[in-house]
This record gives sequence, structure tokens and C-alpha cells, in this order.
Amino acid sequence: MLRRCATIATRILLAFSLLSWRFKALLALLFLVGLWLLYLRRVRREIAKVQARLYARFAERERMARDLHDSFFQGIQGLLLSIQSACRRLPEGDPTRSALEGALAQSDGVMLQGRALVSNLRVRPRHAHDLAVQLEAAANEFAHHPAPEFRLVVRGQPRDLNPHVCEELYQLGREALDNAYRHAHARLIEAAIDYRPDNLRLAVSDDGVGIDSKILSGSGVENHRGMQRMEERAARIGAAYRVLSSPGSGTIVQAYIASRLAYPSRARAEWRRFLDLFRTKDLED
Repeated sequence: MLRRCATIATRILLAFSLLSWRFKALLALLFLVGLWLLYLRRVRREIAKVQARLYARFAERERMARDLHDSFFQGIQGLLLSIQSACRRLPEGDPTRSALEGALAQSDGVMLQGRALVSNLRVRPRHAHDLAVQLEAAANEFAHHPAPEFRLVVRGQPRDLNPHVCEELYQLGREALDNAYRHAHARLIEAAIDYRPDNLRLAVSDDGVGIDSKILSGSGVENHRGMQRMEERAARIGAAYRVLSSPGSGTIVQAYIASRLAYPSRARAEWRRFLDLFRTKDLED
């Protein structure tokens, strides 16, 4: 009888010791999970602080770009127009007129480089609808008085784009718009974005004077580096690029890129939206 009681007591103590070990392990696990959650919270707060500083820098860069465009470049453009007007009053064959025309031709390249630098200061488009907004903003930037009519067309269901694809398409479209506003003498300039199941198409067209066949074939490219830059940007993202134009019939600049290259995978898009949700909550806190 005593032996049986001792056996039962031993089993009870053993069961209690096992239960106690498991309970301690559970407490340790909960403690580690708590530490991990505290660590994640701290990391998210630090990320939010860094993002807040980045947003402040982006806002400052945007302000600088806007000020440069609205004041400095507009003033330079007005000065160049005054010089061009004075140059036209000089007789043909005058050495002074030839020198001024050469300087004005060089100033176009300088202005283009300056605008490119200002463009690099701006925050880049990130989502699909931003591409259309940024192209419209670029058209407003290049518009002059009297300005041709501008039309923005978006077909299909807009989708988020891979960041590098969105960037290169924006720069390509910006270059095409700049060329159209400066050289086409058009009445209508159109930017079209087609979101298709199998590809994405960006087209910038005008009803202007067209492009000389020598420029399209590559001759005289030193004076038209924009054509080469657009082709290089299309090649960097694997897009098919072509220019349709002839003198007097307007110009169409087109870029096609396959869906698998243009759009992020569904899993990657969901993960990005999940991260954006956490970032938004952190910024609100």
C-alpha cells in the first residue's frame, strides 16, 4: 500500500515537473516574442523618422525645381526671345547676325541640359496614374505663348509600373514633348498611355512640320541628341521604340513594352501595398 502511494506521488511530482518545464518554456517564448515585437516597433519608428526626413528633402527639392523653372528659366527664355527678335532685324549675311544665331543654337542645348537637371530634382513618378500626371506637368512646363493644344489620353485600366520602367517612360515622354513643343510648330500635341493585357504603349504625337529623313536616319545627330536619348531609354527597359514622321505630316514617337517587364508581379505588388500600409501607420503615429 505504501509502495503504491509512493509510486502515485512520484508520478504526480514527475507530471508537475514536466508541466512546470513546459510552462517555463512557454513563458520564455512569450518573453522572446515580446522582445521581437518591441524591436519591430522601434525599427518601424526609426524608418518613419528617416522617411519623414526624406519627404522633407523631396519637398525642398521640388520647391527648388519649381522656383528655378518659374523664375530663372522663364527669365532666361524671355531674354533669349528678345535676342532672337533683335537678331531678325539684322540683314541677312551680317556677321553679327550669324554669330548671334550660332549662340542661340547653342543656348537651346544649354537650356535643355538645365531643364534635365531641374527634372532630376523633382520627385519621380511611382504609381501608374502619376505617369500621366507628370507627363501633363511636363507639357505645361514646355508650353509657351501661343501654345499648341495639348491632349492627354489614358486607355485601359491604369496599373502600377515597375519603378525603373515608370522612370524611363517618363523621361522618354518628356523628351518627346520637349521636341514637339520646340520644333514641331504644331497645333495639337497628344500624349497617350495604353494599358493593355499584353503590353504597355506610350505615344507622343503632333500634327506639326514633321522630322527630316536625315535626322531619322541618324545623320546630323549631333544637333538632335534627343532622338538618341529616347532610343537609349527604350532599350534600357527592353521596349520597342520607333518614330513615324515625314516632312509636313507630323510625328509619332512610340514605345511598346511587354507586360511582364512593365508591370510588377501580383505577389510583389501585394507585398509593396502591405509595406506601404505599415509605413503610413508609422507616419500617422
